[in-house]
This record gives sequence, C-alpha cells and structure tokens, in this order.
Amino acid sequence: MRGYLGLGSNVGDRRANLRAAVDELRGRGVEVVAESSVYETEPQGEILDQPDFLNAAVAIDTELAPEQLLDVCKEVERALGREQERPGIRPARSTSTSCCSEISNTRATGSRSPMPR
Repeated sequence: MRGYLGLGSNVGDRRANLRAAVDELRGRGVEVVAESSVYETEPQGEILDQPDFLNAAVAIDTELAPEQLLDVCKEVERALGREQERPGIRPARSTSTSCCSEISNTRATGSRSPMPR
C-alpha cells in the first residue's frame, strides 16, 4: 500500500525529532520512499500558546492495514516520548500521527483511518 504521513514536532530539537520519527517508522515495517522539505508553521486551532512546529510529509510503502499503520504511528510517538495526557491538541516532542492526522489507504476506495482525539 502506498500512503502519505504528515509529521510534526514542536518541542526540543524539532528537526532531530522528525528524523527520529522517520527512522522509527523504517524499523517497524514501513518503507519510507520519499521525504518532503521541512516547513515551520505556527500553531493552528484551539491551543495557540505553544511553540511553532516543524512539519514534513513522507511517502511510504507498507503491507500494514490502515489500522495497523495507525498503531505503528502511535508506537513511534510513544517511543519518542509523546505523552497522551488528554484528548486534543497538545505540545509534543514528535507527532507521528500528527505522524498522522489521517491515514489514507490509496488502494482502497477512499478508505481513511482518522487519528483518534
């Protein structure tokens, strides 16, 4: 399955956190086939009083089902120190599932697995 993941980090060495997320994905059955440039963005949404983000996207190939891929993204977040204190937006060392706000299965007919909040 070809998929695309959005990555973001707003705590600590943000660029190193993005690299670590890509490395963690590669070690968990996800082949990263392309990486975007890195962009700095201001926080959006409900919580604006937090550091700016570095964001990037990666194209991946994997045999994992969308739900399994979401689980892997959550594992990567935990491995990199993200704490799930409460639902919603919060500062994070690395967000691999803001590594995926949604996971799209491009082989299926528009099937999407949204990130639970």
